[in-house]
Amino acid sequence: TPTVSPTEGMAISKTPLVGKFVWRDLMTDDPALVKPFYAALFGWEFVETKSLGRPYTLIRSGGQFIGGIAKGQRRVVHESNAQWLSFLSVADVDRAAQATAAAGGAVLVAPFDVAKVGRAAVVTDPQGAPLGLLRATFGDPADPPAPVLHRFLWTEGLVREPVAAAKFYADLIGYEVLVHDQGDKPFRVLKLLGRERAGIMRMPFKDVQPIWLPS
Repeated sequence: TPTVSPTEGMAISKTPLVGKFVWRDLMTDDPALVKPFYAALFGWEFVETKSLGRPYTLIRSGGQFIGGIAKGQRRVVHESNAQWLSFLSVADVDRAAQATAAAGGAVLVAPFDVAKVGRAAVVTDPQGAPLGLLRATFGDPADPPAPVLHRFLWTEGLVREPVAAAKFYADLIGYEVLVHDQGDKPFRVLKLLGRERAGIMRMPFKDVQPIWLPS
């Protein structure tokens, strides 16, 4: 059970913002090593707590919690697996996880309840990009009227097959897909209820796993 509420200082939307990336976790080999870096870069503050019985660090920026840091597990012993894991607001975590698996993805962490937070799961989409699914009991962080300095602004899906990825997420969430022509590298934007929520583009590197990259 978290000893600190992640909603502290957070404005909550009156309605669920399905399709919005609402939380980010940094999974890393050495949480203590990365904190001074982000503190110096963004002025982030850190609050130590526990989640599911394990040490967990909440990230606070401007008085609001925006994400967390936890120790990850290496898939290959001698290779670091540190990366940001973005959580997507969905209407039903169990159904979204089942739909992901049915479409060719995989469920890495089956749907589970997090006390004082809600229900979550971790999956990889059909192209192998890790993704968190979340239905928070307290609601979703409200959209700010303007970008806020030192907080997350956007989430970009870097994939092998952008057309297939956009269709998968449109089917899963109900996004409208907008295609911006950039010659041989078109850029796709996922939009829902009048708001652009994320982008999809072709992965520019051959040996890098598809990923949802926050910025």
